[in-house]
Amino acid sequence: MITIQLAGIPITIDNHFDFIADQCRDYYSRSSGLVHIQASLEEIQAEQAGESFDLGYCESICVYRKIALALIEYDVFLFHGAALKYHDQVLLFTGVSGSGKSTHIRLWQELFPHEVTIINGDKPLIKKVLHFWHSDPPGTAKKAGGLMRLVR
Repeated sequence: MITIQLAGIPITIDNHFDFIADQCRDYYSRSSGLVHIQASLEEIQAEQAGESFDLGYCESICVYRKIALALIEYDVFLFHGAALKYHDQVLLFTGVSGSGKSTHIRLWQELFPHEVTIINGDKPLIKKVLHFWHSDPPGTAKKAGGLMRLVR
């Protein structure tokens, strides 16, 4: 069992496999979880659906899905896009799968290596704070990433 903090919300995960503990190490928290998440072995096996995917990886998909659903109650939602922090602004690039969102944020990082922090290249969590939307870079769970701007 581990406790992590995402979007300022402490989350306790009762995990079966070490994959999640390794995947979440930058988000560990000593706080008591406000949200408790567990995927059953049946859910994990259903996610695997006869494929050769590692069960730990399948558990991580189940758990992140449950986290995304639980965090809606806290004005946090999962968004399909790629997010980066540039100065004090967060840019969120949106588009269909394969349209180059992750490539685009890597190019920003190459052009501005000391000014850009990649927050998430696929599914960032976005939180509403005082009528503004924020996203937190990895390892800075207690600091707002900045104001959100959508780029399409």
